[in-house]
Amino acid sequence: MNKEKWNNLSYAAQVSNIGSEVSRAIRCKKAGKKVRGMQRYEYALQLIELTKRDPKNEEKFHELRMAEWKLREYMSDENNDISEENIMEFWNSQMENYLKKYE
Repeated sequence: MNKEKWNNLSYAAQVSNIGSEVSRAIRCKKAGKKVRGMQRYEYALQLIELTKRDPKNEEKFHELRMAEWKLREYMSDENNDISEENIMEFWNSQMENYLKKYE
């Protein structure tokens, strides 16, 4: 995804795309599809980085950074207390909050 095209998307569209990739990465990890899961994970990280660098999202930087950290922790092979529900909670809540604003 190129930066200009990504920055033209609304924050809601960006979060929706990232959430989809995160969900795919989680499903692959749970299914034992390690290579495919890591590809989805890497793509999600690229999208998160683009979103953090988008000037319109400056106020969301800290939240995005925390979500990125949780995703990195979950996808690592180390034992951790972060569940897939915990990971998806952020992306789902961001989308819900955005939609409530514009109802």
